[in-house]
Amino acid sequence: MGRLSKDYPAKFVILGTARKDFVLKAINSLKSRVTNIVAVVNNERKSPFPGLDYDVKSFAGHITKFNISLLATLRQIKPGVIVVVIGDQFIHKNVFETLKFWMRWRLLNKSELYVSYSFDPDFIEYWDETFELPASTRAFADKDLSLLIITPHPRLGWINRPADLTVKVTRKKGAEQYQWRCRIDRAGARFTSEDQNYVADRPLLSVFGPSEVFGVALNDDEVFSWILQEKFSSWNVRNYGAPDYSLHQSCLALEERFGAEKPKIVILGFSARRDFSEDELLKAKTLCEEHDAELIVISMDGKPAVYSEFLNENGFTWPSASIDPGKGAAEEKVMAHKALAEALEETIKSIIAREPRSKKSDQ
Repeated sequence: MGRLSKDYPAKFVILGTARKDFVLKAINSLKSRVTNIVAVVNNERKSPFPGLDYDVKSFAGHITKFNISLLATLRQIKPGVIVVVIGDQFIHKNVFETLKFWMRWRLLNKSELYVSYSFDPDFIEYWDETFELPASTRAFADKDLSLLIITPHPRLGWINRPADLTVKVTRKKGAEQYQWRCRIDRAGARFTSEDQNYVADRPLLSVFGPSEVFGVALNDDEVFSWILQEKFSSWNVRNYGAPDYSLHQSCLALEERFGAEKPKIVILGFSARRDFSEDELLKAKTLCEEHDAELIVISMDGKPAVYSEFLNENGFTWPSASIDPGKGAAEEKVMAHKALAEALEETIKSIIAREPRSKKSDQ
């Protein structure tokens, strides 16, 4: 939870912008770690907050920089920390912009801003106002939504954040077309099973790559990594793919994970159309060899001649199928992930059947 501690002397405001039950969960989680809690909620939502061991203040209207009611309430409290509770659909950037505006013009005393996520109330994250999304956020039409998926990282630029979201995708006229559920664990891996249990004595298969590997617009159980976990139940399968990752970022993520765990098989996705790099692929291959891991590379756009010769000459392992995102419908993406999982199944089985590299080197 960062710099916060139980003996934090300043007033600790819980600003409820989400559903009542989400705000109550955040309060109950924080009560065991900090004191001087004040819940600040809209007048319409004040009644269900008992306030037995914390204060409850209210304000009228929506949260904007012109809401004098909320500003007056916060000025009266003089908080040292403000935790904004958000739901499972929006990051509520307008709330942070409003608070920063008031502090910038000295209408409100300077306070540290944190975020509490409804799907994981025990996880409190410092709000980094300097973080900006990638210039071309292809993965999400709604940048507010993408902030619920990614969080800034000093070396990788951004990484996946813990999440449990149900995303609705609509047509231009507003009619709902379909929806998809996305769950991410605390390590930044997309769920590959319902319980997402990591069994210590099982070998690990880790997946890295951009949006197509992450499985944007697909339910957890439609992504190829979930299908692989079902096919290889005696293994742990982890999908560390992240929206809009370049090949360079994926390789950095691979290096980071090698510091925390020891995968036996690594699957690395990339796109020649966007950022194919022979140097990055060779670095990834060398890194896997140093850690006694087998590397499989996935093409996101077929097998263009621009890199197929390079892959073959340098001994890369790659399956016959690939994910081609194109502009296809969700149903087409589901079929592409199924086909890739089937092709990977044969490739992985052949790797498992081979003698480990470490044993070969000992002979």
